[in-house]
Amino acid sequence: MLRIEVKLFASLSEYLPAGTQGHSVAIDIPAGTTIHEVISRFHVPREKAHLVVVNGVYVHLSERDAYELQEGDALALWPPIAGG
Repeated sequence: MLRIEVKLFASLSEYLPAGTQGHSVAIDIPAGTTIHEVISRFHVPREKAHLVVVNGVYVHLSERDAYELQEGDALALWPPIAGG
């Protein structure tokens, strides 16, 4: 098992487990787990995970099904944000 940190920001924080303090939680995942598998584990709809960053580096939508997370990774998700 690998331990990673998952950070959900803005409206996505509602998908964190009950009782979570702040915007992040540490979880254990099996080796070979992809970004989309973690997103599904938290029941975040894929279209709501707009900005996906691993260890400070953006991961394009086309790479999220194949990108395998590693021990100590920090996965951060943001929803689409409108601005003006």
